Amino acid sequence: MNLTTNGVVSSNISNEGTLRLRAGYLLTDRLLGYVTGGIAYGQWGASEVGGITGCAAGTCFNDYSGSKTGYGLGPAAGVGFEYMLTPSWSIKTEGMFTSLGTQTVSVTSPTAAALGYPLGFNETVKTDMLSVKGGVSYHFNLGN
Repeated sequence: MNLTTNGVVSSNISNEGTLRLRAGYLLTDRLLGYVTGGIAYGQWGASEVGGITGCAAGTCFNDYSGSKTGYGLGPAAGVGFEYMLTPSWSIKTEGMFTSLGTQTVSVTSPTAAALGYPLGFNETVKTDMLSVKGGVSYHFNLGN
């Protein structure tokens, strides 16, 4: 039996969050450069849909699919800048890498299985993400 495959793999990360520490250095009297690192957590999903074209016992088939969801933990690391506009207001931007690990999706062809050819394979999907974030902060001056 000769097989030809083509397909699309997709993954997503939802409900992602981080628990991080931040350490920085004042580059000017108003600009803070910092690094941040900690733990990322979240829910991920991965799927693959495509075609395996093959013929067996005089019957041809063209389908396969698989999907998986779960929760993961992994590293989070980034760099950023925070600029004080006034004593109470600041703006910031940071770039961050997060990873929820590598997931394995089991892929099968229902048509091939129905023909008595249990065709299946595993696809490895990384759940890594690069992001750029920005923000505005208000600083409470409770001691004054």
